[in-house]
Amino acid sequence: MPQGQGDWQRHKRESRVPMAGAVIAVAGMNLFMPTTYQITEVGHLLYPGLMLVLLLILLVGELGRADGERRWSRVLSGVLIGVITLVALASAARVLLVILTDPEAIVSVELLRVAVVLWLTVNIAFALWYSYLDCGGPTMRARGGTDLRPAFIFPEYGLDRWGYTDWYPQFPDYLVLSFNASMALGPSDVSAVRHWAKFSMLIQALFSLCMLYIVLTQAISTL
Repeated sequence: MPQGQGDWQRHKRESRVPMAGAVIAVAGMNLFMPTTYQITEVGHLLYPGLMLVLLLILLVGELGRADGERRWSRVLSGVLIGVITLVALASAARVLLVILTDPEAIVSVELLRVAVVLWLTVNIAFALWYSYLDCGGPTMRARGGTDLRPAFIFPEYGLDRWGYTDWYPQFPDYLVLSFNASMALGPSDVSAVRHWAKFSMLIQALFSLCMLYIVLTQAISTL
């Protein structure tokens, strides 16, 4: 694990940049959601604007921070991820409601677009949660100052002889894990070893099953 201040700052930047990019991607994808499937019409612009403001506060608050992660920053990160997750799940529930109650109002092209946006958004949200919760979060993993048991066992943990002695999972690793779990409907080369991680992957697989088989099937049948 990196111990020097310079190494830690570099690893911290390497972790923050992909996470910031993921949040910006979610905000951008929300603009492609038809208002029919959104919680409110106001949310079309308010929601991505709120995410970008929260992200900016986090990035500015952590700028030049050399002595660890602020408590408020940790809490605000959780709030940001929670907002992304709740809005995505609420939008998915609205999509299912439209399918069940008013199938004649469905526009196949719009529904396909919504399904793709929601699927990508939820996978990114789960990746953010995995990175946020595993071993105390990205800052603790970068500093190597956590005694928490890992929730996910990556193959790199056992590759010390190949130069992975100081390796620790960063956000891209959790992003790949999330998409693998969603597409394979279960774990692949990474093992979930804690209960919350296992149930999270189960929920993610069920959501993926819902989006890929129920929504997409309905959309294709209306072409």
